Amino acid sequence: MDSPCIGVCTLTRDGSKCTGCTRTVSEISSWTSYTDEQRKAIMDRCLENVWGTKCKDCLTHSKRKQEKSLQDIIDNTERGLF
Repeated sequence: MDSPCIGVCTLTRDGSKCTGCTRTVSEISSWTSYTDEQRKAIMDRCLENVWGTKCKDCLTHSKRKQEKSLQDIIDNTERGLF
């Protein structure tokens, strides 16, 4: 089962969503009970939130963008921007 999880599992300061994948706590805990369509809609939103695109092929071919985005997430978390 696909998941938008990128292994940066830390909640925002208000505890409302994951700073890594941008799913809400409810979405994370209910993930396995969602239909394929519901998971796809959440994944599309998360991919767009984190990477600026819904295209998985674009993500696969943009390793440098991915590394920079992960570093930006880490930096923003350390700065308290999430």
